[in-house]
Amino acid sequence: MSMRIPATSITGLALAGGRATRMGGVDKGLQTLHGRPLIAHVLARLAPQTGGLIISANRHLDEYAALGAPWQARVVADAAALPRFSGPLAGLLAGMRCAQTEWLLMAPCDSPCLPVDLARTLAAAICAQRADIATVCTVDAAHHTTLHPVFALLRTALADDLAARLAAGEFKVQTWYARHNTVKVPFPDERAFYNINSLPELTALSSLPSPLTTPEQPSGQPPPDGQALRVDVARDLAIQQARQRAPRIGAEDVPLGDALDRVLAQPVISPLNIPAHDYSAMDGYAFCGELLAAAGSGSPSLRLPIAGQSLAGHPFDADVPRGACVRIMTGAPLPAGCDTVIAQEFVERVAAPSLVIVFPASAVTRGANCRRAGEYLAASQLALPAGRRLRACDVGLAASLGMARVSVKRRLRIALFSTGDELRAPGQALGNAGIPDSNRFMLHAMLHRLNVEVHDLGIVRDDPAALEAALRGAIPHADAVIASGGASAGDTDFICTLLQTLGEVTFRGLAMRPGRPFAFGQISAESPSQNGVPSSQAHAALFFGLPGNPVAALVAFWQIVRPALLALMGAAQKPTPLIAATCDAPLRKRAGRTEFLCGVAARGASGLWHVTPTAQQGSGSFVTVSQANCFIVLAHERGQVSAGDPVDIALFDELF
Repeated sequence: MSMRIPATSITGLALAGGRATRMGGVDKGLQTLHGRPLIAHVLARLAPQTGGLIISANRHLDEYAALGAPWQARVVADAAALPRFSGPLAGLLAGMRCAQTEWLLMAPCDSPCLPVDLARTLAAAICAQRADIATVCTVDAAHHTTLHPVFALLRTALADDLAARLAAGEFKVQTWYARHNTVKVPFPDERAFYNINSLPELTALSSLPSPLTTPEQPSGQPPPDGQALRVDVARDLAIQQARQRAPRIGAEDVPLGDALDRVLAQPVISPLNIPAHDYSAMDGYAFCGELLAAAGSGSPSLRLPIAGQSLAGHPFDADVPRGACVRIMTGAPLPAGCDTVIAQEFVERVAAPSLVIVFPASAVTRGANCRRAGEYLAASQLALPAGRRLRACDVGLAASLGMARVSVKRRLRIALFSTGDELRAPGQALGNAGIPDSNRFMLHAMLHRLNVEVHDLGIVRDDPAALEAALRGAIPHADAVIASGGASAGDTDFICTLLQTLGEVTFRGLAMRPGRPFAFGQISAESPSQNGVPSSQAHAALFFGLPGNPVAALVAFWQIVRPALLALMGAAQKPTPLIAATCDAPLRKRAGRTEFLCGVAARGASGLWHVTPTAQQGSGSFVTVSQANCFIVLAHERGQVSAGDPVDIALFDELF
């Protein structure tokens, strides 16, 4: 399995506040750039890369809390970490103590152009070198290296050490980094880490395009495929917009039996201990472990009379005489005074004259084979976090806590249609030019797995008026609209034009094969105001225009639509597990786009995975997918693949 640090295990930390002496007395994070505070730009960049956000500040905490609300960012005061010190290390320590993840991604609030692949690049360096900290450096044309220490990915477990160093008066970031296994990760574009230190600098940056509407490509990557966008960047942008809209999706209480695949709106706090009492982990005999020490050195035998028995549901409630034991079954409560269980296979039962057990003292250690109350989960501890998409085991856990109902996010309402005069519904005659409408049924099935409400609009003709009517009718009742077909640049492909008319286009075209024709944005039933921004957000919906080719539509849904919808419903992101495999055949590939090839994978006798591409790789039919059991995932930067080269695969069982 490829070593990775998923976004869900990273919390983003925006360092805010400061003395504002060069900013007219106003905190940097509260200064406005392109109509939004600087902190909002930074949070929007961090949100798609992380599983949660924290703002660390030393004043104006309420204002920062309001600005962080769309991203559900928590605000923590620097003083909570170290009173009377407000430097970056104090903010870092406050964030590390507040985070509930293994990793923390730190960035300052005055760098609105930070890379959209910052977490991914730093995490890759940490995994490659097994480091505890990864920080940024840039190298200019003259090979001069500049360190940017406030951009870093760090283990939150380092918090205690940082607290000790701060208490000792060590306040320099780089000095503390040097105490740990730190890797410096080069980024080629220093502009991505540009920080605003004065009002003239802010004015100069304001004259440039908004960094949120024109995000740069990830650092060090080749240019995109024509005007197409990298898949990972497109996914991050779609997730970002979905997360901004997620608070509008309300919550409801549902019976536990209806909670499978729903997203928790509120965390589940355990009302009791699991287990509820001390119990035996196996069939045997319970006794006081002090008797083992009393047996002395060597391997003497213990001889214990049996005072009774404890069964699951029928505990032994009497006092256990000193020096005696109780017959006990797996799951039965431990009698008072007993803290050790000897497994029955190590015991000899002897009737002399009453029934006793005999066993060597060396056969067991004190406390063995016992489970303690609260060992798995203590009362008042977090059992399930908000944002968890409930699996069957999560439903079982909630039931074990005695919960009959849970608070979950409302089911998303998705409008779905296909467009194309050539399409025919199943059962209709195809005629001379008809094509079965397979995409809509595939998409409906994948949406069903997300447990959303689907409003199926059927097939819409390649006619601007018909398409506009369908969209306007769907928007007031939908959180998102998905269209299959019509996103290309042909004479009868009207989706992108309508998207500009009814709302705004975030991006169109992906550097991906299959699936390049793709459009994403948001649309409103109201007429757009100037600059293409919807005048009413009350009835706005996300819009996904998918390719018409079946396999391309499937890949585009998997890569972009599915993670965005999960973000919209408030679910924590879980990247698709990728498995390292050996490719048994050469593959043609050019750098500059991500490719997904159908393959057949199997584990060899050595336990290692091997994959062979299917004979047909066309995107025009689901036949190619049905003959495979995985996608071979070839990264954006990768070129030709020779037989025997390593590749990543995504098994269909994890996807479809």
